[in-house]
Amino acid sequence: MARPIEYISSIDDSKNLWKVAVRCKHLWYVTSSQNREHLELILFDSKLDLIQAIVPSYLVSKFKTQLELGCSYIMQNFKVSSNDFSFKSTDHKFKLIFCGSTSVKKVQLADIPLNHLKLIGINAIIEGKYRTNLLYDIIGGVTEISQAQIIPDNNKSKVVFSLTDLSKHHVQCTLWGKLAVQLNEYYTTHKADGSIVLLLMNARIKEPQGNYPLNVLNAWNGTKLLINDLSIEEVKNLKEKLKDDLPTLSSSSMQMETTNTSVFSDLDKFVWKAEVLSLSDIAYLQTETTCVTVATLEKFECGQSGWYYDGCSECTKSVTLKDGKFMCYSKHISSEPVPRFKLEVLASDGKLKYKFVFWDVDCVKLIGKSALQMKLDLMEIMHSRNP
Repeated sequence: MARPIEYISSIDDSKNLWKVAVRCKHLWYVTSSQNREHLELILFDSKLDLIQAIVPSYLVSKFKTQLELGCSYIMQNFKVSSNDFSFKSTDHKFKLIFCGSTSVKKVQLADIPLNHLKLIGINAIIEGKYRTNLLYDIIGGVTEISQAQIIPDNNKSKVVFSLTDLSKHHVQCTLWGKLAVQLNEYYTTHKADGSIVLLLMNARIKEPQGNYPLNVLNAWNGTKLLINDLSIEEVKNLKEKLKDDLPTLSSSSMQMETTNTSVFSDLDKFVWKAEVLSLSDIAYLQTETTCVTVATLEKFECGQSGWYYDGCSECTKSVTLKDGKFMCYSKHISSEPVPRFKLEVLASDGKLKYKFVFWDVDCVKLIGKSALQMKLDLMEIMHSRNP
């Protein structure tokens, strides 16, 4: 007897044998510091509830040809895990993880709408009616472009502009990387389109900090940008209602003066829009802050695990050996632990001394190799000295 289809709202970690009828709202690839690629997607059902799902790297080749944006499916058999993302694409308490027994069947499901947006208005953003760890869909008209730096060869490209909607309030928006390049390319090739109304799917809202204003920005690969897409009813309606309020691409407020190469030094890039704080100032911070400090590195602090820790193959958490299996706090099981950097350094500014921790993603960028490769290199050196 076939199992009944259940709703996304019912999903919890009491079992793994869930069977759902869903449509794929969004999908994107994520590449880890070890250059391993996994797939993330957002699914919704006929009740318009959403849940995020992950296809681990070892299963991407199996499922990548089966999963398509906008298509509907009957899916069953997943691992269910806590929704522990730092920035969550849905407010569901759990996420789905594809496994070897996961079944995906494409079917036409007319009861599930073709599109579903979890929109937040600009007025609600300004009033603080949002969660800083939740990603949102945002529609707005571009009223001014204040800054643009386009460097297509890397993720340093940046465009800063102002968005408005029917509330007539404005919020600053910053796009980085590929989305900044996408907006710039549209700007240069669609001058005849007049004004711009865009949809940001899965966008992050960053609270104001010090001198830095409230800001909407992309969550890298997880954010999708649609520009003047009139096939989306909400975009079409807003463009029509704001047609007399938005400047055209040829107006003075919409001039995008870009640079194709960076005109900034390495130090300029490092302190880009960041406050300079002393160690004592940092010690009294009560909120997350982007800042720059100047200090002297006195020594490395090596704990019991040394300069790295044994990490999970699916996330960045550490693993422990339980019942012959390596398991992290999120209950991911790894066949082998993945070495990940954790460097602790003691720094001094002449008055105070504080310990700083550099995690894997930053260390890989600074050192130029993974913790695994570093470990193998050191083992080879030790072996050559003690054959």
